[in-house]
Amino acid sequence: MGIEWSDVDLSTGKIHIRREIAKNGEPRDTFISSEALEVLLQWQAYHPLYAEKADAYTIPDEYIRDTNRVFPLSYNGVRDKYGRVLEKCGLDEKDPTTGWLVLRLHVMRKYFRTRLPQGGASIDVVESLMGHSGYLSDSYVRMTDEEVEAAYRAAESVLWVFKTKPINEGELRQLEQENRELRGELAGIQRQITMMNAMQADVGATPEALQRLVDERIKELMGKAGGA
Repeated sequence: MGIEWSDVDLSTGKIHIRREIAKNGEPRDTFISSEALEVLLQWQAYHPLYAEKADAYTIPDEYIRDTNRVFPLSYNGVRDKYGRVLEKCGLDEKDPTTGWLVLRLHVMRKYFRTRLPQGGASIDVVESLMGHSGYLSDSYVRMTDEEVEAAYRAAESVLWVFKTKPINEGELRQLEQENRELRGELAGIQRQITMMNAMQADVGATPEALQRLVDERIKELMGKAGGA
């Protein structure tokens, strides 16, 4: 909660985690998704107004009087507000054993840890962004900051809540090809149905038509047998 506006690059969504606020005491850079960045920019515009009204609408021990902080709230303040939001949404289920919220704040880190690899990011990239330096393999040492960011950006769409991942040109061409193939198969099926309907009409009109079909089929089979 100690992130300040000076720690955030609002042009790229890059955030510097200072040593004094890092969980493991080691500074690092991490990123937020393009979707989260849009929300953060909206919050930045509202931030001064929030600071003015905080005294009237916020419990004193929740609010931290520091306009440099991105979120001028104590951890307890964030936790309490988060709990009230869950309650209003009907998502405030608690673990019967521990009494803790099932969807407590730490679940967000678990979500990040689970989802980002599903988008293609390596475990090393994910662990690095989370500040878990002790889990990194030797291969991570060879990755540059630019490569880490590129890996995150390529996978970040799996973290989006409201946005959907755009289809790239290669995927679009593949879908178009599959669509053409399906249309061709459908046209073939429709021709077969039309032919069968015509044959049924002929058979229904004259018994001789049925005999002709049988004779033609026999000749066809005999021709194949003779050719073999």
